[in-house]
Order: sequence, then C-alpha cells, then structure tokens
Amino acid sequence: MFGSKGTSKISDAICNFRGQSMQRIILIIFIFIGAVSVLSAEQTAKIQTGGQFKVMEVKEVASESILIRPDADMRYIAFDIVIDNVKGAGEIRFNAAFFSVVVRDTEGRTYSPEVTSYALAKPAMPSAAVEAGELMRGWITVAIPKNVSLAGCRIRLDARGRQDDRITSEWITLPGGNPPAVNAGVGTSSAPRGSVGSAVGVASHVMVSIPAGRCMMGSPATEANRRDNETQHLATITKSFLMGKYEVTQELYERVMGRNPSYFKDSPAYGEAQAKRPVEGVSWYDTIVFCNKLSILEGLSPVYRISGSTDTSSWGAVPTDSRNATWDAVTVNWDANGYRLPTEAEWEYACRAGTTTAYNLGNTWNDAWGWYGYDSGNSGKMTHEVGKKTPNAWGLYDMHGNVWEWCWDWYEEVGSNAVTDPKGSRTGSLRVHRGGSWYNYAQYLRSA
Repeated sequence: MFGSKGTSKISDAICNFRGQSMQRIILIIFIFIGAVSVLSAEQTAKIQTGGQFKVMEVKEVASESILIRPDADMRYIAFDIVIDNVKGAGEIRFNAAFFSVVVRDTEGRTYSPEVTSYALAKPAMPSAAVEAGELMRGWITVAIPKNVSLAGCRIRLDARGRQDDRITSEWITLPGGNPPAVNAGVGTSSAPRGSVGSAVGVASHVMVSIPAGRCMMGSPATEANRRDNETQHLATITKSFLMGKYEVTQELYERVMGRNPSYFKDSPAYGEAQAKRPVEGVSWYDTIVFCNKLSILEGLSPVYRISGSTDTSSWGAVPTDSRNATWDAVTVNWDANGYRLPTEAEWEYACRAGTTTAYNLGNTWNDAWGWYGYDSGNSGKMTHEVGKKTPNAWGLYDMHGNVWEWCWDWYEEVGSNAVTDPKGSRTGSLRVHRGGSWYNYAQYLRSA
C-alpha cells in the first residue's frame, strides 16, 4: 500500500526508477488504430546555402490520417532531413519558428501547413554542437488538412539557423495519392471506445490518438539529475495508437474488475472527486487482467494470452508474488484491437509529445505540471483526481507524477543504437514503470 510504512521502501526502491519492481502502480492503456503508410519512392532535394550548414536531403517517409482535432481532420507528413555542417565547428539550433513548409498544388496555389514536431537525431534537440563536415539526421512533421489532395502536390522545406542562415530546398513532387483511411478505433460496442456511452460507461475513460513518429529516448549528458541508465537512442514508432487521456481511475478499475485495491479510498483533496483519483495498489499481473476484461466488455479482441487462453477466468488467481513462471510466460497478440499496456518506448514517446526537454513542458520543473513530493512538493502526501494539472502537447494528463505507470517491457539496459517498435527483452526479473508519483522528488518525474 502507499501508506506511511510502505513509502520509505518505495523511495529506496526507485533509485533505478525505470525498471524497479513495484506493485502499487497505475496503468495506461491503448490500442493500435492503423499502420503508417510508408511511401516507397524516396524524394531527394539538394540544398545549398552560404551559411553554417545545409540540408542535403529531404525525404517523405510517412503519411497518415491520424489525430482528429476538434477544429479539423488532419493528416501528418513526416520528413527525414540530413544536415551537413559546411562552415566549421559550431552549433546548430532550431525552434518551431525556424521551420516552415510550403505546399503547392497542381494549380499553383500555395499554403503553409503547421509544423507539429521536429528533432535532430544526433545529438538531442534543441541544440547541437557539430564538427566541420559532420552529418546530422533529424526529422520534421507537418499537419495537412485531410480534404487537401496530395496527388501531384509539390512541397518545399525552409529553415533558418541560429545565425539567420537561410536553407531552402528545391520543390519536391510527392509520389501522389492520398493515404488510406485509418481505423477510427471503434469496436463492436455501440459507441467509440473511451466514450461515455461505451460498455463501461465511465466518464474518465477517454482515449487520445497518438500519431506514429520518432523520439530520442533517454537524456543528454547535460540533463540535470540524469542517471547512467538513460543512454540516448532514437526510437521509431511505426503505428499510431490510442492512449488513455487520464491515468486509470478508481471508478473505471472498479467497474471492470469489481474491486478497488487502492490505499487512497477516501478523504480526497478539497474539491476533488474520490472516484476520479487514480487506482493504485495494482500489480503488473492485475493490469493484464484488467486490459483483457475491458477489451471483452467493449467487444474487442483481447491482447493477452496465458496457457493458450485469453479468458482471464481460466488463468487462476492473480499471483501475489512479484514473479510467477506461468504468468510471466504471457504472450501478446500485437495485431489484436483490444487494450494493452504501452511498451516503454511508446510510453516515453507519448510522454514527450515531440519534446526533448527534461519534462514534456520544459527543462525546469513547474508545480503546475504534476503532483509530486511527499514532504517537499505539492501532493500533500496523497494522490489526486486525474486531469487537474497541465497536459502535454498531445492532451495526455499526469504523465509526470501522481502515480507510477506500468509498461509492458522487462527492464533491460539499452545502448545507443536506433530501434524500431522495441518491445523489450524476452525475459527478465523486473517490469518497467515510468513517470514518478505523488511521493517522489521532481527529478524522478523526468521524461527519461
């Protein structure tokens, strides 16, 4: 329990906070909603500039109709870029205002789509010290209205460096055609998953669309309070997915599981709803039962299988120990449309939401971003109703603090090699949890 006796043990246990085994952690759930439509034709443009660097290549790598916004239905186009430092050792620095993209249709009309994310893959954004002649890779993503046909369109990238050096690419003709429609994430229940009208009928059960893309996992050597198991490496997530807008609440967990194991079952903070506090006191094994049961309730295909069955009633009692050979042999149907835990890479990618800072809203902690600190923070020694702090750029709440969040992966040390859709080690002794809690200092809440 998250009681006064247990918290000191928890504090000791989080020294290697990416992977320590805890059974008092919340889960975030999500499902796939479609694969990225990868274009086979590589589009290249040679760029010249008299400034500090030049862009050698612009390549469209993916397009997909994803992330439905309240004001528009957008598709997102990602471009790989290679930057060649032609002037000598120095620094490359970008921010959102420095990138612009121009699209020209077949009738010569032009417009500038929104640049939604950007990064340099070596080293981390927002700045990069470079040697003369060094190549650096990165990417940008732009949002284009779904009703704009891409067939025959041409696109051009413009950027500005720290010293106001202009970089302008040649016009690139897109391979043509609009991307295929994407599964909207609706199961066989009468309403979209995560809606109030869904099978579970809980208002706090809301899902957010997360676009496919990439992020730098880990932290740079210059990040304050970093640990030596945060080696930076590029992670690519090739499929968009839905993720819980909020940490799983006590009302949702109890509706699905028929019980509430939380320690904080009463006396919420003034003005907060008890039922909407996050559930805690759940083991990793509890989470996979929860996911399968919620999938069945909403008419979706369960993801997890133990001893050949997706029926949790045939799995036996949920283990109370931290290790159980039968349950640890659980298999995953990654193509099923039901609920599951995020991989660690998906969690960090979703948490960062295009950022490379220590937290998903900046480098220096702000109490408006999350609940933390047993005796020196803002939590008041308790959990709080979900959604009370500032969300990240993708609308996800409480990715920093309130309660730790389980991931699928076994804990393992990783190197600097780039990875695509990593799912962690096949075996291990500890499952990963991320995000920090109401008890921890802010340094344990960092994105890395």
